[in-house]
Amino acid sequence: MKDGDTPSPACVSIRALMRKSFVFLRGVEPTEQELADLVAAEEAERQDRAFRPSVPVPETVPRATAMRPALTWLSEEELREAEAVRQLAQSRHIPDLVAALTWYLQHRSPVGTAPRLAACVEEFIVRKRCEGLTARSLCAYYQQLGGFAQEFGHRQPVEITPKEMSDYLARWPNITTRRCRWQVLATFFRWLVGMRYALENPVMLGARAPRVPAPERWVLTPQEAREILRRAKTTDTIGFWVLSLFAGMRSSEIAAIQKLPNPWSVVRFGPGVIELPAALSKTGVRLIPLLPVLRTWLHWLKARRVPFMPPNVWNKTQATRRAAMAGRAPEPPHDRRSKKDIRICNLGRRTYISCRLSLPEASYAAVSEEVGNSEEIIRKHYRRRVSRRDALQYFSLTPDRV
Repeated sequence: MKDGDTPSPACVSIRALMRKSFVFLRGVEPTEQELADLVAAEEAERQDRAFRPSVPVPETVPRATAMRPALTWLSEEELREAEAVRQLAQSRHIPDLVAALTWYLQHRSPVGTAPRLAACVEEFIVRKRCEGLTARSLCAYYQQLGGFAQEFGHRQPVEITPKEMSDYLARWPNITTRRCRWQVLATFFRWLVGMRYALENPVMLGARAPRVPAPERWVLTPQEAREILRRAKTTDTIGFWVLSLFAGMRSSEIAAIQKLPNPWSVVRFGPGVIELPAALSKTGVRLIPLLPVLRTWLHWLKARRVPFMPPNVWNKTQATRRAAMAGRAPEPPHDRRSKKDIRICNLGRRTYISCRLSLPEASYAAVSEEVGNSEEIIRKHYRRRVSRRDALQYFSLTPDRV
């Protein structure tokens, strides 16, 4: 810009932002020459992007050194910080240096004054408690983050690097343990970024989530299903097994039905369906057909006033499962975590879907609507898992045949 020319509004806004950034970083007002250097560098970069958008700085010349001819009044440390702002802008798809500085000024102050990590962990736990997490979940967060806070608690979140997080997680050789810690720390740092205590998530930048091979999903054979029904027939768990094995309902849905003032209100013997309203179903309103075996069992249950979901059903059904599946791999130790074992979680529902698909009149579209899963999931996990002969035997297990 020549002497005597009137600066454009864009140039005025750039000069104002540069002055503000200079004062924020150095604590003193810049001279006119320093401001002119900054504005000239920004305008030159914009022109370079317009005409040569893909010209890189040579790898043999460090980026900070390449910037020095126009900004000789900056120290080495300030040049490194300026380059960090530039790289951050590129990683977040910020279009130019002005927008990067604007974003940086908005986030640098809260990040620089953020509490130490030990205090951040305490605040994170309090927030999770306010969200309504159970005492068990809060205890798990304390256990996972406690050791991390002991080692890094004296530092601010912005000081933690991706390499440090990668090295920290590499201490656990067991891949399942390492994945669990990765998930907790990634959630914690995601919250820190949202609170503007950190600029980026070093956990996700340092390493991807470890991949744990999924265990095989178990499906009951007709003989195993018969053994379960035979053992449960004289207990208060038979209602749970009937809805799970012959209606394909999730355990959470059966529990929600049991909490209704009249659990039998969802069973429509006339139309021949079980109607699950959206409030009780995981995936919206569902109509589950009363197949002949299910209709017979429901009449049998209603005559004996058996509940659909008795108290403490998980512990009550564990011995039955073990006895019926004695020839398979043993279940995990008896604790609450075994509920989430994919081999046995919703075992009856998985068996129902697999056998239902093998019936002559079945279709993926109809079964997906009945069970509340997409056709893609049905094809991926349940296709051709049971023969038609076994499916017909399975759906013939009425009360008088077990």
